[in-house]
Amino acid sequence: IHSKIGKWTSAIKEYEPQLALTPDESDIYRNLGYCYAALRQQDKAAAMWKQAFKKSHPQIPIPAAVPDRL
Repeated sequence: IHSKIGKWTSAIKEYEPQLALTPDESDIYRNLGYCYAALRQQDKAAAMWKQAFKKSHPQIPIPAAVPDRL
């Protein structure tokens, strides 16, 4: 809900405990990426999106050309 109304920091505080409980849930990583991007924290956003991809597509290796940071 917080992310839908632009309260990005509050949304992050709500997503992080969920991530601890369900670390294989790719949607949480994806949503955290959106929050960090909205806060202009591109490096954290990229790391979250990369994790989201890994969790949702474990059989596909991420190419070395994909940076860990933006």
